[in-house]
Amino acid sequence: MRRSFAWWGALIVLACPWGPLAVASEGTTESQAVIRFHRLVLNLGGEMRLVALRLDAIPVATVDPGVADRVPTEESLAARLRWRPSLTWRVPSRVVPVVAVLTEVDLLDGMAFAGPDREVLAPSRASRVRQDLFEAANLRLNAAYLLVHSPYFTFLGGRQKSHAGLGMVANDGNDRPEDVGVRRLGDIVDRALISVRPVRLFSDAPSAGALSVAAGFDHVERDLFADRDRDDRAYQALAVVQYEPPIGRIGATYLHRWQRNSLGDRTRFHLVDVFADLALKAGDVTFGVAGEWALARGFTEVPRSLQNPDRVDVASSGMVLRASLSHPLGRVVIEAGRASGDADPYDGTYAAFTMNPDYRVGLILFHEVLKATSAVSAWNGSRTWFQGQPPRGLQALPTDGGVQNAVYANPRVTLTVIPHLELLVGLLVARADTPLVDPFWLNVAGRTGGSGCAVPGGQAPGPRCGPASRDLGYEVDLAARGRFRLGPTGLLAAVEYGYFRPGAAFADAQGDLPSGIHLVQGRVHVTW
Repeated sequence: MRRSFAWWGALIVLACPWGPLAVASEGTTESQAVIRFHRLVLNLGGEMRLVALRLDAIPVATVDPGVADRVPTEESLAARLRWRPSLTWRVPSRVVPVVAVLTEVDLLDGMAFAGPDREVLAPSRASRVRQDLFEAANLRLNAAYLLVHSPYFTFLGGRQKSHAGLGMVANDGNDRPEDVGVRRLGDIVDRALISVRPVRLFSDAPSAGALSVAAGFDHVERDLFADRDRDDRAYQALAVVQYEPPIGRIGATYLHRWQRNSLGDRTRFHLVDVFADLALKAGDVTFGVAGEWALARGFTEVPRSLQNPDRVDVASSGMVLRASLSHPLGRVVIEAGRASGDADPYDGTYAAFTMNPDYRVGLILFHEVLKATSAVSAWNGSRTWFQGQPPRGLQALPTDGGVQNAVYANPRVTLTVIPHLELLVGLLVARADTPLVDPFWLNVAGRTGGSGCAVPGGQAPGPRCGPASRDLGYEVDLAARGRFRLGPTGLLAAVEYGYFRPGAAFADAQGDLPSGIHLVQGRVHVTW
């Protein structure tokens, strides 16, 4: 496939779960379900999430004449029951005062009702195609690890979820109060990691523990492009430096990853990720600045083409910048981001970048429309009756909703004038970093001289066979959220609405644009 390596550029930035210092605090979210036995603390906290969704049909271009050129309207009800039991032992020791075992189990995670057949989305992990709420596969162990914490060091060993920086690269998939929409995936690794606070060895000052240095090794259990259930084997070594002054966090990570899929294709890369998340408070006003930048260099043997029959070098980068102003009456956030694209896919180096699918940017454009078009591209490529043996690397095509090949601005305003109630309005404006080209139709046009997806003037085809364009369109998001505490139980109820107006990148072969796409979502989160 001519552009199959495009999505392996995404591997470089999506398949890297780390964040050791964040993991160290996992499972410590406030919970009222606590039992104490002298020095032992048993936490039985968890959460239940219900999500009702209605999403308009999404226009696509399918190769099968018996399948409509659209993803059907979705009306679904999803449920997830997540339990986070932990056992902490407060040791009477100054050197090692805390030993804990932390776990997370999904007891339920599926669809009670999923609406019409959405087979064309099956290649995406975030497709919401599955309907059986009680499948055995929905019972998952996400975390079970040992934590040994000391003023001088922290040790982590076992299965863990991780969240690095702002979550642009590695994301634990846990919902955040500031998000619109929900997080559906999450990176899981089997990890051994040691973090040392070197200044604490020589000083007892309160600030001595602010600097930490960590090193670890991961066996990847599940992420976007590696899954042990499909016989992928992925490993990574990492080193982290993090500084936590009173006003926030600053950190840098170096990671080296190597993996092999079931066909024996190798992928190796080096990645550097730098982030900062700082806040200054003056009276009732808090000013925050945050940013994350990642750079990857490596190669993959998964994609094959006539120009590069053996392997393709990967060079990708992405960044997010955010400024915020908070007051008890509301919050203003201005965010901008860029995921690099690739203007020349045949020069032997691919520069595409994809943010983690659980890094939320709006409701519709990235997490629904571009997720759908990339999944349909993979579905088209899997039709063996059309082009014989499916090309290698199809599993890497879907973005799963991650921001890919884009430059965007996403300002948001939240008002909290009424107690327990938040009102949010957001605007998302985006352009592709390079013209948005559909890999399947580009491959077909290259082999057949344009049959099946005739683009005027011999231009590269977009997702619906129109000329490839950078104009992705704009989106407006609205939300109302209520937060309550009922004894030991926390309750979040939200209603969210999004409207996406497609840009020229989604035009068909006649140049016509689809109508606007609406999404309405109601969700309830119960925590204890």
